[in-house]
Amino acid sequence: MERIGTPDALAALELLRKWDRKWSAREERLFKALDDRNPEVRGNAPGELSAIAMAFKLKSIESNKTEKIAAALKQLLHDPTKKLRYRAAIYLSATTVTAISTEAIPVLIEAVKDTEVDDYSCAAIAALGGCGPAAAAAVPMLATPGLMKTHGSSSGLNPCSSADALARIGTSKALAALKLLRRREQEWSKHEKRLLKVLADRNPNVRGNAMRELYSAALESPGNKREEIITALKRLLRDTNKAVRYDAASYLTSIDTAAKEAIPILIEAARDKTESASHNSPAGDLGSFGPAAEDAAPVLIELMNKKGYSYFWLHPTSEYANALKQIGTPEAIAALKPLRRKELLATVLLTPFAILSFIPALAPLTSLCFVCLFLWSRAQCRKGRKLVYWPLLIPILGWAYIAYEVMFELNKYGSAGQPFGAIICLWLSVFTTLPGVIPWLASWLRVRARLKL
Repeated sequence: MERIGTPDALAALELLRKWDRKWSAREERLFKALDDRNPEVRGNAPGELSAIAMAFKLKSIESNKTEKIAAALKQLLHDPTKKLRYRAAIYLSATTVTAISTEAIPVLIEAVKDTEVDDYSCAAIAALGGCGPAAAAAVPMLATPGLMKTHGSSSGLNPCSSADALARIGTSKALAALKLLRRREQEWSKHEKRLLKVLADRNPNVRGNAMRELYSAALESPGNKREEIITALKRLLRDTNKAVRYDAASYLTSIDTAAKEAIPILIEAARDKTESASHNSPAGDLGSFGPAAEDAAPVLIELMNKKGYSYFWLHPTSEYANALKQIGTPEAIAALKPLRRKELLATVLLTPFAILSFIPALAPLTSLCFVCLFLWSRAQCRKGRKLVYWPLLIPILGWAYIAYEVMFELNKYGSAGQPFGAIICLWLSVFTTLPGVIPWLASWLRVRARLKL
């Protein structure tokens, strides 16, 4: 751009330089966060640094910066907090600095083996696969049958199976282990065969427990084995116990959204006030079918209108809204219009509070403004004008706390890693401002009315 030399090119170049300076300042704060005593602060920094490294990985001019980030993440591999070690290893393995990223492999193996902290085992398996042949040391562990059953698995198809990791590692031993693992996955263990028989047990709790284990097996098992489990779950849709029917429909939907036989049972579960599926919300399961669940739209609309909206986080939400959006029929979309209007109104009302809360300079200024208003109102009272000014102490203290959080906690190392704290600040800004401002404003209007008389 500098060589082009036109006014537009120079202006664009200046903007790019300003943006780079802004990012550099942010990076320095994040690097400092890695040495913070608070494990939560240390834990928030790796994710943001990794995002910066990924954003710059295609730019060769930023290779030094990527290496600096990788070296900083490497420090956390020896952190005393296990979760931070695992998180840093996962992020480090995604960087393009191979010489450093491979040092994360022992920690990733530790994360998969750890049965106490299983939050990162799934992501660690995927990260080991991403390391390619360098992760050959992980092959014996990844070849263990039913590895993810030990740690649990997310609903739906397993996005980080050990089979996929072995295929990506790609060494001769990994491919041999993959072949053996695939063969074992197709074979029924004695325990799984017993579970299929247990589905006919008289006790509904026993049937429910067997169904839960078979669901986990289906997530790990491609081909005929999965199909047989799906068939068994379909039979349970006609179970005499409604709790078993509801769970069977929910598990079936998580495995195979083409199983439309589950839709009537999920509609029944959504209507039922006394019993619900223990696996997933019926509304969420119905939404996963998309337009195929159009028969559920009137039921979900009725339930949404009957139960109303939740304003727990100051923003209107409904557990049925996302399902209706996914179903997407004209009737479902039309039913969401009142919610969308309320969301727009809430956004308009909350935006001033959000601006004052999350721009670091404005939160302390807001608190200072309330202090000035308090002092001015007290002076007016001494002149005989009866202004209610004591409630202004509530927003003074509330905004002082928000200013502290924003300046020294949320924005110290970037608020993206602490969304819960940001929501609390927004909630606090509303519910400390209104109790102080409303009584003062009412008294001020009374005083003005008397002065006009």
